[in-house]
Amino acid sequence: MGSAALFDAKGAFGARRLREAAQAAVVDILAIKSDERFLIISEADPERFPIAQALHDAAVAAGAETVIVLQPRRDEAAPAHDVVLRALETEPDAVAVVTAGRLGADPARISRPLHGRYTHYLEYLVGEGRSRAFWATGVPKSAFERCLAIDHAALRRSAQDLKGALADAVELRITSGSGTDLVLPVRGQEAYAEDGDLRGIGSGGELPPGAVRAPVEGGATGRLVVDGSLALPGHSEVLRSALTLEVEEGRVTRAEGADAERMQAAFRSAGRLAEQAVQNGRLTRDEAEVYASNVRRIAEVGVGLNPAARLCGIPLVDMKAAGTIHLVVGAGSRETPPGAPLSVRVVLKKATLVVVHPDGSETVIVAEGSVAVAPRAMARA
Repeated sequence: MGSAALFDAKGAFGARRLREAAQAAVVDILAIKSDERFLIISEADPERFPIAQALHDAAVAAGAETVIVLQPRRDEAAPAHDVVLRALETEPDAVAVVTAGRLGADPARISRPLHGRYTHYLEYLVGEGRSRAFWATGVPKSAFERCLAIDHAALRRSAQDLKGALADAVELRITSGSGTDLVLPVRGQEAYAEDGDLRGIGSGGELPPGAVRAPVEGGATGRLVVDGSLALPGHSEVLRSALTLEVEEGRVTRAEGADAERMQAAFRSAGRLAEQAVQNGRLTRDEAEVYASNVRRIAEVGVGLNPAARLCGIPLVDMKAAGTIHLVVGAGSRETPPGAPLSVRVVLKKATLVVVHPDGSETVIVAEGSVAVAPRAMARA
């Protein structure tokens, strides 16, 4: 593809909604400032490159020194292009990852983690407070435009309201008319907001914004009837029929439904991934055994808050849809080593979430698919 096609003004800069979404990402979310260095990592395809180009335009208008690096699509454990990794090593002030697939692995840091724990240079930049970043992997242009055209200040207030409602939770209970009845112990677990506030150095998060999540301490018990969407490594979809999961002592013990075998296949792959971690020296044999077994654990629960997000089979969008409840099985966002080799994400669209407080009182957070705690008007006219 020639430069004339890549930098076609009509394709990248002509759409008002895309310009507004890029402006929100640059100004409201990252707060890019004059003279900062901004690195955008993307791919030369019609869904992602226009986003990257619009981000570039907005950042240049803000006075930032902005560079776009394109690489071929990366999937699963494929390494990032050497040029991408070298660009990250320049330690830009802010980074945006706008790709169809993954950013790509960092082989040098997998074999020799930075500070003994960072297996990717981007992870190191954010974790050590050297850069701030967002990633919008798998998010098409239409969803990026729609889900960022919201009132970001109102979204942040709603996220903090919901986070506050979860502050002293000892237990969460999820029920639904389709048969979900799941109890999740969360005592001592701190909820966190994916509210798009990435203005501070060392901040990193997903776009689109709009969720509050809490780690689960273990011991979840009950049944989960998934009626929204399912995301597995290399596969995600809006479900056409329900997926039923039985949960005992914090782990998925059985799956039933048309997509059950896909999920079981993901679980079975954990042993192979754990062995790879041993071979590259990242884990000991004992750690690898725990790592593989963790693939079935319920790691996180979250509530979507973005009023413009719709279920579409794209995980980063589905989990932000207002009123949905999502659970992460396997690798959570915030966990201690050794973690788990992969994540399975499920979204419920018509469920109820109740918080149980230390005194036994209860607060309804989501009622049959509608946020019940201090919802704010977030959609822009």
